[in-house]
Parts: sequence; C-alpha cells; structure tokens
Amino acid sequence: MNQRRRNTTIFLFWTPLLVFLLAQAQPCQADPKVTPPKKIEYDGWLLSYNPSWKNEETYLETNLDDDPEPEIIISFVAMHVTEPEKSKEEPKPFSVAEKELLPVYNYVFYQIYDMGPDKNYHLIRTLTGMDRPGQVYVAPLEKAKSPVIIFVNPGGTHYKDITAYRWQEGGYRQVFDHGTSGEVAIVTTPEKPKIILEKDTYVWQAEKGRFEPEKREEPAQETT
Repeated sequence: MNQRRRNTTIFLFWTPLLVFLLAQAQPCQADPKVTPPKKIEYDGWLLSYNPSWKNEETYLETNLDDDPEPEIIISFVAMHVTEPEKSKEEPKPFSVAEKELLPVYNYVFYQIYDMGPDKNYHLIRTLTGMDRPGQVYVAPLEKAKSPVIIFVNPGGTHYKDITAYRWQEGGYRQVFDHGTSGEVAIVTTPEKPKIILEKDTYVWQAEKGRFEPEKREEPAQETT
C-alpha cells in the first residue's frame, strides 16, 4: 500500500514537469530557404540590409514558371548611410565634438529566386519598390500557364504604384504598370484576376496577355 502511494506521488510530481518540457520542445518553423542579401549594389551605391523592416518583409514560395519546383519571392529594405562632412576648421582644445546625425536612405527591393540544377536557389530577377515594403499577390491565370505576380508599392502618404509581372518566353515580363492615390484592391480569383484602382477596374485579357480596362456596359436607351 505504501509502495502504491509512493508511486502515485512520484507520478503526480513528474507529470506537470513532463507536460511543461514537451510544451517547450515543440519543433520550430523551418528556416527560410532564401534570406535578404547583406549587401546589394544600386545606383552606384553599396547598400546594407536594414533589419528594422523585417516584420513587413515578404517571403513566398510558389510555382511561377514552367518547371515543377516552386520559386521564391522575397522583399526587403536596404539602406545607405551618408558619410559625415569633414570640417575645415580644426577642433578647439578641450572641446567635445557633437555627434552628427547622418541621414539614412532606404530602398525597397523585391527578388525572385529559382532552383537550379544544383538544387540551390539562385537569384533570377531584382525589382525596385518605393518608400517601404508593399504587398505581393500571385494570381493563377489560364490552366497549365504561369501565374501573374502583382506588386503594390506604397510611396509617400497616399500614392501607390502597382506593377504586374509574368513568366513569359524565358523571363519575367511586365504586363501592368499604373499608379494611383486612391484605394487599391486586388482580386486573385483563378483565371479571372482583377486590379481595381479607385473607380477603374483592369481585368486579365488572356488573348492579349495583359491587364486591360474592363468594358463598362452602356445603359440601354429607352425607345419612344
């Protein structure tokens, strides 16, 4: 009887601890297969990755071209910190130099990576954004055809630049480019995607391979 009570006491003691340890030992999410580069050249400058925008970055794995393996789309911000101006005046003795606040210029980038024969991902295309990371949408088009990638790039307080690309003829070709200060809505219905810019709606035209303004039905005229 004492032995059974002792075993019960041990079980009751270790069970909460075991549950706690199992809860702490949950497997973490897999590491991303592609990460933003630490350095990137742009407009004659060598920019450095800015981790301050990490929570707004995009990481998306999906099939974008003709091969069966998924491609990867990422977005990130890289920055350029200006150099301090050299003063022509010699510092005064026993004076404390004021720390100069240097302006930081941020640049948004979108990159598309494809898996090569070596089973590693390689950079295929780099696109530039505007002031801060935007949204990335992928909309299926015709069956067994490459989808369209739609980028909504915010700039300033209200302005947005909307561009769309699609894998065609061995490369990513631009199929849409418009800007607006109004509301933006992206509809990713398979085979019927739409880009709505305030009062204007653009629909996918498969025969032309691009987005075009939606035709509005004219109201029927009354006959007398």
